[in-house]
Amino acid sequence: MVETFNKQEGPRAADKSAKQETEAHKPHEPQKMAHVEEEKKLATEQKAEKKGEEHKTEEKKKAAAPAKKEEKKEEKKREVVLERLYTVNLQPAYATTMFSRADKASKMLKKFLARHLKASGPDKVKLAEGVNLYIRERGSAHPAKRVKVKASKDKEGIVLAELAQ
Repeated sequence: MVETFNKQEGPRAADKSAKQETEAHKPHEPQKMAHVEEEKKLATEQKAEKKGEEHKTEEKKKAAAPAKKEEKKEEKKREVVLERLYTVNLQPAYATTMFSRADKASKMLKKFLARHLKASGPDKVKLAEGVNLYIRERGSAHPAKRVKVKASKDKEGIVLAELAQ
């Protein structure tokens, strides 16, 4: 084969045409292609079987799970002794450095609720996720300046604070 090329196409054009000619002369092997397709089918069937087995085991777990969940729900019911609504001013948290204000505000809220509901300390006060999100809604540098909370105390002395509506 003689390599000839135009100045416009360049030397690489001749290489491309040579590759195309060699690829065109390769005989196709249909037996190998059929074998590869069979392997793919087997692999997909095996995956489907595994998923079916996993699905069955998940169903068994789900069947056993509701009984356990009902038991836990019965145990987790709180006996509320005291329930009150408070509007807590969190503006003094702005006296601290910018990015620790939200932390300071949540600590202030816990301390306030511990004092007013006579909990043994701020460690016995739990803030619901909604309260924390409300305080940090505008970021940790600019927390809410005031929050309205429904606080409830149970028999164990644990105080739970939720957003009031």
